[in-house]
Amino acid sequence: MKKPIALILCTAILSTGLFTACSKEDSKDDNTSESKVESSQEDADETLPEANTPGTKIYAQFYQNVKDEKDVVKLAESLASEKITGYDCGVMEVEPGYLNGFTDTVDGFSEGSMFSPYIGSVPFVGYVFKSDDPAALKDKLLSLADPRWNICTEADETVCEVNGDYVFFVMCPNE
Repeated sequence: MKKPIALILCTAILSTGLFTACSKEDSKDDNTSESKVESSQEDADETLPEANTPGTKIYAQFYQNVKDEKDVVKLAESLASEKITGYDCGVMEVEPGYLNGFTDTVDGFSEGSMFSPYIGSVPFVGYVFKSDDPAALKDKLLSLADPRWNICTEADETVCEVNGDYVFFVMCPNE
């Protein structure tokens, strides 16, 4: 008698957890924001537009850091702090191929690094790429970006910008 009751209780607890993990998506609007803040070496001395969303705030930090740092892994590490992203993030070097957050393989870069929260269910992923053709890479990234790469969550904002030979990309929630 105890085993069937325990089995029913375990099933109820697990199913409640599954449905609650996906319930936030039901109340969310389909408002995805795409920020288009253009920058290049020519306008590096201009002031950065107002950073008023999580993605543009991270980009603003990248914009400042890329002036002094040219290593893509170190740039990603400088952005991965909880103070900047709101999450405890890990950083890893990436190669052309499948990357989290995209519907197909990504190529067109010589160096790349990713930063993302250690908790995989958070709809947040960021990349720093170095490319010989950053404008083409930016177009490719935007065309392949999938804000719903996680099963039960969706990123609210996509920011993809070029700065010299570097391409900054982030998808994140607006929280």
